[in-house]
Amino acid sequence: VLSGSDGSPVPSDRPWWRGRDARTGVAMLLLLLALPVDLILGADRVALVGYALAIIIGGWSIARSGVAALRATLRPDINFLMGIAVVGAAAIGAWIEAALVVVLFSIGGALESRAVERARPELAGLLSLTPETARGRRAHGHADGEAHLEEIEIPASDLVVGDEVVILPGERIPADGNVLEGASAVDQAAITGESTPVDKAVGDPVFAGTLNAQGRLVVRVATAPGDTTMDKIGRLVAEAQARKTPSARLVDTFARGYTPAVILVAALIAGVSLAFGATPHDALYGALALLILACPCALVISTPVAVVSALGRASAAGVLIKGGAHLEKAALVDTVAFDKTGTLTTGKPTVTVVYPFEGSEDGVLALAGSL
Repeated sequence: VLSGSDGSPVPSDRPWWRGRDARTGVAMLLLLLALPVDLILGADRVALVGYALAIIIGGWSIARSGVAALRATLRPDINFLMGIAVVGAAAIGAWIEAALVVVLFSIGGALESRAVERARPELAGLLSLTPETARGRRAHGHADGEAHLEEIEIPASDLVVGDEVVILPGERIPADGNVLEGASAVDQAAITGESTPVDKAVGDPVFAGTLNAQGRLVVRVATAPGDTTMDKIGRLVAEAQARKTPSARLVDTFARGYTPAVILVAALIAGVSLAFGATPHDALYGALALLILACPCALVISTPVAVVSALGRASAAGVLIKGGAHLEKAALVDTVAFDKTGTLTTGKPTVTVVYPFEGSEDGVLALAGSL
């Protein structure tokens, strides 16, 4: 459902040692160990091994993403830009610079992945409101030849349209349907955002994931598992996270032309430097410095990470936003009109003042609590 800025899925069940965070941490540790060995002890060859390992371990994701993007679009992206800079720096012996670039860029990518991962449990929390089991009511044959209704616990995923389920007070409704028997107040805040429970009677619709607050309900299932209103909301939020916002599209458009231009200018700098008498080492070093300094990685990473994080956090708080474009439009809003105060509160009244006709305030509160 969720993906990183390079379009690759962000798995949640992979071993820790295969994750980008782990590779970034190992690369950082190797760099921190190699620097004093090189700069203080002067053991160049030992430090070289540390730099090389830091580059290989930390730069694996960068190189893979850059090559994948080049194959898919035939356009170099930021990862490819960094790959060229790192390979070039290593080629001219600038191992410290190459390792630093890899580690710093990997830290940025790890922070991006962490932000995306944080949005995953928030979206999963929205979908987990639907219970995994249901109390189904099924007809059961009896010795006297008559059919009797029996309540059995079944997985909610096994429910089919037309099944009858029993929901007791305090339980969540396992599927969309219509009330067949009973009456109760149902908390539908997860679906509608309205905190005040809604009275339900025979014939009224109810939604999966909502909370039955008071009475016993018998509901006839109206939707198949995976097609409930809550499931549709989850899919809409996931699709909204995947869609690019106007700002993200603008940044992508900019990056598609900007990245090849930077590579071309770097090549021109190297050529002009050689033409004016610079050594090949210095000419290539200047070109590589431009590649690194001109990389718009923060610009490209910032927008999708902010949007994914905001949409995931909003959905966990019960605010469903159709997409990043609508999220950005909210920044232009300067006036909001609300229909009633309940929309602005939690819908849970609290006692603020007690006026006792007899006795003390504590005595009145004790009597009220005992009721």
